[in-house]
Amino acid sequence: MTLHSFYGSLRGCLFFGPGGSSETHFKNYRPDIDGLRAIAVLSVVGYHFFPDFVKGGFVGVDIFFVISGFLIGGILLDALNKGTFSISDFYARRILRIFPALIVVLTVTLFFGWFALLRGEFENLGKHTVGGAGFVANLMFWKESGYFDTASERKELLHLWSLGVEEQFYIFFPIFLFGVWKKQLRLVTFITMIFLVSFFWNIAIYKKDTASDFYLPVTRFWELLAGVLLVLWERRNIRSSGSGGQKPCQNCMYYKKNNGRVSEACFQG
Repeated sequence: MTLHSFYGSLRGCLFFGPGGSSETHFKNYRPDIDGLRAIAVLSVVGYHFFPDFVKGGFVGVDIFFVISGFLIGGILLDALNKGTFSISDFYARRILRIFPALIVVLTVTLFFGWFALLRGEFENLGKHTVGGAGFVANLMFWKESGYFDTASERKELLHLWSLGVEEQFYIFFPIFLFGVWKKQLRLVTFITMIFLVSFFWNIAIYKKDTASDFYLPVTRFWELLAGVLLVLWERRNIRSSGSGGQKPCQNCMYYKKNNGRVSEACFQG
């Protein structure tokens, strides 16, 4: 990818968001997903302010993971289908979507930390700032967990752990998706296998090692993959209903390569 095309991707995101154009943005707008986001936000906020009343509000983070997998999975599958898939283009869009707000949060937190924190506390804040900017905050907090760990209330950037999990998924999933598509393998099968490994790993360690279960991406990826499987299931149903009840062939179900593009309208009786 040339510097000019990279800049073009950033400019498109700047004015029109992750979809790249105003037409795409409004065409693909999903009010139901925005509603789920609102529920997720309110549940997390309610849990933090009224923990005795909203006891399960932390599940809002899990809802966000599933939504993220659904949206990103749809974007990547659309790009494969249109023949416009580009890993570097995807990363460019992620950078512009995440970094402006992230830079503001980190800068403001450091500014107030300079006046409000003791030297040792500010050093920890600086370390966490670097971890947040590098999308490894979850791994940093995981390494710090233990008997002598600082209380979570004293970690100003603790909330960035979830951003770390998401971005780690976004780093590896496009590469995995493109590899499976390029080799003409069964996408649903491979995603389901990784989903099950992550899910059962989460179940296996959640009582024995709660910190690893909470922070590590391997025990969280199943939630994002659940969103990817949902978008695959949704599109399979759309194609099936549009075919008069005919069963979609494996090329459609698993997004196999077909003359340089992904077949969308191939059905068998």
